[in-house]
Amino acid sequence: MTLTSSSVSLISTSPERTSADPSSGKSHQRSGSSHDAAPKTDWRCRLGREHYRTPCAFKLVYAAGTPAIAAVYADRYGIENFLWLSDIALGLTTTAVIAERPLPASLAAVSVLPLELAWNVDFVARGRLFGLAGYMFDRTLPRWLRALSLFHVVLPPTLFWLLREFGYDRRAFAIQCGITWTVLP
Repeated sequence: MTLTSSSVSLISTSPERTSADPSSGKSHQRSGSSHDAAPKTDWRCRLGREHYRTPCAFKLVYAAGTPAIAAVYADRYGIENFLWLSDIALGLTTTAVIAERPLPASLAAVSVLPLELAWNVDFVARGRLFGLAGYMFDRTLPRWLRALSLFHVVLPPTLFWLLREFGYDRRAFAIQCGITWTVLP
């Protein structure tokens, strides 16, 4: 399947909603109440006939942002930087956002959610509590480089949303143990 810009659209919801019958290709009208508000735009992606639960903008931000962060980190810190669990979790979260699958989100949550929450608490404390986010206040590092690490701020809410939306995959703990034992010396 070739993806073109014309095949991506937004779903418009209104008092009269349309649902597709996949077996016949026909649509059925469902009426809302007469006091329903004006049509609202639902920012979920629609590719062809498939409807996705993740907002298009969300997918685009992760699809563009993660490779950009990875490219800069690889250049500045080297490829070994990607052995940090938080960087692995960013890749897994991006995969979960785009593919809309619970396993990558569950893997990321199992591996780093408590650490990411601690990073955020430390960030609010300007790196003085645990030392996890202390580098964010190191003026010898360029501001734009430090700003890339703000993915730590959005990772926990994204993971909570993904787990709520797609559920937790029970295989995650065992698989993540294997990943962690592989990347940690």
